[in-house]
Amino acid sequence: MRASGLFLLVLGCGGDSVSAADAGGVDALGTDSSKVDSSATDSGADTSVADGSVVDASDASMTPDAGAGTYTAYALIGGYDRVVIFKSDPQRNVCFELRLVSPPQSSGGLTLPSMWGFESAKVTHDSAACVKQYMGAAQTWPVASQAGVTSWAGYLPKTLDIDVTLTFSGQPNWAPATEQLKATALVVN
Repeated sequence: MRASGLFLLVLGCGGDSVSAADAGGVDALGTDSSKVDSSATDSGADTSVADGSVVDASDASMTPDAGAGTYTAYALIGGYDRVVIFKSDPQRNVCFELRLVSPPQSSGGLTLPSMWGFESAKVTHDSAACVKQYMGAAQTWPVASQAGVTSWAGYLPKTLDIDVTLTFSGQPNWAPATEQLKATALVVN
């Protein structure tokens, strides 16, 4: 059997894998995830840390800014590198996903770091879909347009800032006409 020349490294694996926080170390992107929870909620001013305590969000590595929901972000390394940003809203039972890709094909109307472009965005009628590999069968609806800014330092982000508005057209009644994704210093797994 011949080995393939393609190597895919996925950062921030979920499921049964051991995270850097579980191991008490620094992840592949250099983030000390033993200190701060990698997901953040923007429904209040507090953020949980790994030891279970709650701190003021201004002291944490991610400060939520607007809109109900919980934000998570992943860097996926492969033939095309990707940064995927999720916003989960269990109250509305929806998940918003924005995918950025490098090398870029198009900016898609977004202001992005050099060497990055817009790949896709959608809403899924299941807040549990905000994971890297969703295996459910919930209905999805593609974005009609997007506008705003996503920024970070370097090629792959350790943290990122996002202020993007997603607009949907002809959407089902469970999906909003627009949704704002807004967070500052969101930790990227």
